[in-house]
Amino acid sequence: MLGEGRICSFFKGWIDEQSFTATKPGTGMAVAIKRLNQQLQGTLQSHKEWMEEVNCLGQLSHPNLVKLIGYCQKDDKRLLVYEFVPKGSLENHIFRRFSSCFQILSWNLRMKIALGAAKALAFHHSDEAKCIYVDFETSKILLDSVSESAFVLRSCQLGSILITTLSSVSVPSTSRRERILLKRFLFNELKVATWNFHPHNKLGEGGFGSVFRGWVDDNISTAASPGTGMLIAVKRINQEGLQGHKEWLTEIYYLGRLRHPNLVTLLGYCFEDDCRLLVYEFMAGGSLDTHLYGRASSLQPLSWILRMKIALGAANSLAFIHSGEGKVIHRDVKSSNILLDSNYNAKLSDFGFAKDGPAGDKSHVSTWVMGTRGYAAPEYVATGHLTRKTDVYGFGVVMLELLTGKPVLDTSRPTRERNLVEWARPYFASKRRVLKIFDARIKGQYSVAAARKAANLTNQCLSTEPELRPNMNEVVKALEQLQESGNNEGSGISHKEPRQSPYSNSNSAKSSWRSWISFRSSSSHSYIR
Repeated sequence: MLGEGRICSFFKGWIDEQSFTATKPGTGMAVAIKRLNQQLQGTLQSHKEWMEEVNCLGQLSHPNLVKLIGYCQKDDKRLLVYEFVPKGSLENHIFRRFSSCFQILSWNLRMKIALGAAKALAFHHSDEAKCIYVDFETSKILLDSVSESAFVLRSCQLGSILITTLSSVSVPSTSRRERILLKRFLFNELKVATWNFHPHNKLGEGGFGSVFRGWVDDNISTAASPGTGMLIAVKRINQEGLQGHKEWLTEIYYLGRLRHPNLVTLLGYCFEDDCRLLVYEFMAGGSLDTHLYGRASSLQPLSWILRMKIALGAANSLAFIHSGEGKVIHRDVKSSNILLDSNYNAKLSDFGFAKDGPAGDKSHVSTWVMGTRGYAAPEYVATGHLTRKTDVYGFGVVMLELLTGKPVLDTSRPTRERNLVEWARPYFASKRRVLKIFDARIKGQYSVAAARKAANLTNQCLSTEPELRPNMNEVVKALEQLQESGNNEGSGISHKEPRQSPYSNSNSAKSSWRSWISFRSSSSHSYIR
């Protein structure tokens, strides 16, 4: 332990210089780890201050600023990892409060330290940073071991940094090679963009907030007059409650560093006083569930070819997040979280419940059960053990909805048919009977062979044994083969495009988006254990 106070504690640690993984004490690179004290873990204010520090030090680089190497956010725990500055604070050297071994600083060193601290503040105030450092004092100036250069450290006393007019923020990434800039919007900018959050622009409302349509210029730099520039979707989080703020942070963390054609694009965010908003690309087609069984009369049934296209797009998004460095588990795969653009390209959205997958030789992540009833894998509900196969099960439910055109839970149906998965299971065992579950509205648009292959893939994804489910790369390959075989069968399959686009009508667009924003707002479909 390097130091302890009422707010936080500092610890010395060691990491590998290349991989940034933990090493044995005394080997590798020394780091300083700041951990908030127990009584502050999970409070909204501590979340807010932690995010401000990550945003500010995470994007600023200067010889006289201490380097923020990384951070940790797990459940309610939040830690920050800095470079280790061996000679401690200027306060200790001047007043020698904690040890008499500190030598008295010479005149030249004092002026050198003053110059270093001045350069740090000058950089803070420059056009590049535009930050105001409020709690500036000798205990926040650290000295290195080589030249007694001054490094200004962000105070561990909450509330010491005010970020004023940052134009954009780099969200922390697990990869040093990838650096995605998110636009930091001012609240007034989003008020203008949405016409002061006018009800006419409201696309939907849910348990943690509302989504509004808005407009920005093509460079995503300033708000535009309604109807001009580029359409955006603005999710405004309710001000009260910690859960909405935690999901807001998680969404920024994952969608801020992940980019893929089948992931909805997070353009920016707003964090001003108690206001928290997220800005996305506008998905003109709305959510998949509305197209399958929504009540909007203007929406025509999706054709078989479009359903398979959407399935492949959603599968690609999951295969991407499950692979690579992140190995992310979405944890809430469902049709209302799959959005469609004007060409019916599917994009996975809503990463508020996402988690990092198991690391090393671990088989699962143990966590609170969070998600949506009907889509959550049975072993996850029973044990809280989260794996990538949890997402595969959720995808299987979405596939079943695509095949049947029915919602996963429907209390208006007869008792035995209310749970779509349990109703469909007996049909999968028979090649002849399985065709009876298919949506009657698309009858004749697919071959029997293609239908059986799609049903078999769905059944595999819905296996009650996680190890029997395919991984998402295997799902992608199967859907690609299914798509190729359908194209090769030629004119034997009829294809009927929807006659009216869901985004051509304002009311239809609102209806299509409503399912997306109703995330976890219904107690009958959602649970947090």
